[in-house]
Amino acid sequence: MLLNSFAIRNENLTQEAYLAKYLPPSSVLGTYTDWNDEIYRDAMVKTVDVGLSGGTEKTRYYFGANRYDEQGPLKGNDLLRNSFKLPLEHNITSKLSLNANVSTIFDKGNRSPVGGLNPLLLLPWYTLNNEDGTPKKILGTDVLNNISQNPLYDLPYNSNITKTQTVLGVFSVKYKMFDWLTLSRSEERRVGNACRSRWSQ
Repeated sequence: MLLNSFAIRNENLTQEAYLAKYLPPSSVLGTYTDWNDEIYRDAMVKTVDVGLSGGTEKTRYYFGANRYDEQGPLKGNDLLRNSFKLPLEHNITSKLSLNANVSTIFDKGNRSPVGGLNPLLLLPWYTLNNEDGTPKKILGTDVLNNISQNPLYDLPYNSNITKTQTVLGVFSVKYKMFDWLTLSRSEERRVGNACRSRWSQ
């Protein structure tokens, strides 16, 4: 067994005293918590697409909608996105045409309070819950008096939600002067806003 010889020399500890000081009590040696399983999850991604197209001899259109629902591998990380698009083309004459392409995106994302934690830093004999089943706020203290907080304690009581809405419109007019020459002009407009709401207990 490899021991910390530096600590033994500087603390004047015997091997038995070193093990007694730095090993956890025998009462918890049979306890094992896989913190990767507790902090991460098997995440799912669901997406739905709907499309509709049609038109007349002079007018053509397409409407598309998408719903994207993603669970992040880290518990509490989620993203919901709804997007829509509507390209429209209208031929006023055989030479003059108008085009419009309008798209929108609505995002809602939640950032987990567990982010930034390395599960390898949590000792495997720490347990999530007290004997009565209630969650622990403090997992424990190591021999160096480092306190480990329960990373999942605040998960049901905290949210960090960001909502964004974006509308993009591209409008253009085309004039076909000759078979080999078409003049066009386009204009783009973008409108968006974002808001964040944080709640904690």
